[in-house]
Amino acid sequence: MFHGKGVRSIFLISLLFIISVIVSSGCLEKPEFRIQSFHIAPEEVVAGEDVMIIAEVENVGNAGGTYRAIVRVDAVETASKDIFLAAGAREKIEFNISQNHGPHHVEFEDREGTFRVLRPAEIKTNKPVVAPNPAKIGEKTNVKMSIENVGEAEGTYPISLMVNGKVEQTKEITLKGGATEEVAFIISKDSPGSYSIEIGGQKETLKVVQVERLSTGIVKLLFAYSSTCPHCVYQKPIIREFEVKYPDVEVTSVGYSYLNSEQLRLIEGTSGHPVMVFHSGDHIRQIVGETSLYDLEKEYETFKGKLGETTSSKSTGGSKRVC
Repeated sequence: MFHGKGVRSIFLISLLFIISVIVSSGCLEKPEFRIQSFHIAPEEVVAGEDVMIIAEVENVGNAGGTYRAIVRVDAVETASKDIFLAAGAREKIEFNISQNHGPHHVEFEDREGTFRVLRPAEIKTNKPVVAPNPAKIGEKTNVKMSIENVGEAEGTYPISLMVNGKVEQTKEITLKGGATEEVAFIISKDSPGSYSIEIGGQKETLKVVQVERLSTGIVKLLFAYSSTCPHCVYQKPIIREFEVKYPDVEVTSVGYSYLNSEQLRLIEGTSGHPVMVFHSGDHIRQIVGETSLYDLEKEYETFKGKLGETTSSKSTGGSKRVC
């Protein structure tokens, strides 16, 4: 009985010895995988575009085997792939990854990297600035607008200037993410009237006026205003339009706090503001209150009718819209 047990024990010991010798001598065949290279391309993409994860895997073992490649983005398994590699073989593995806007962290075995998804380019326009406005017939007018790319990716945009609904000029600008640039156009018109100016959906109105020339002596217009008066704010562009249309009239705009003695004499007797005073020699025509261009021109015509008189004159007109 002991003899049989001893034989079996000797057999088991011998078998274990043989296995240990085979293992220690490297004769047991098995695959062993090693990452030889890893990179992300490109490291920045626009939302909707893919990032490519590229890795090269080599089987450095002495037997073929299946390797399971796993890509994790932001600690979440995002893609995987099984490939068979013979002993000593090397193969490139590629993954196309799409993610939402923002930075992202990639893990592949013991390798890691990052990429960023950018917001697409997006144009933002502001109201165009038109100057001079009003303009004379044939006068060059500058139309400027600030263009901003509120996205993160670079973008190229065609910017069109439309006048009365028709494209007159087009320029192309390229803006990096977050950048701002001013685009400018120059136009001139041969007919008086109002023109609708539009760039990128933003609109402004250009007034073109026919210049009137005086056949009489020099006429001056004093515009006295207060910076806190809403009626004065309304009146300022009208004074500018009148000045363009009647270049022979010497226009002076002065805040109430800065009126000199001669100017104070011209507005003497008035109550409220704004105040406009046509004057030439001994002739004075005062207009008090908010006044339209049409009414201001009528006042001007009334005043010119007095210039032929030899005696001095002083009169007052205007509206009740005063401060």
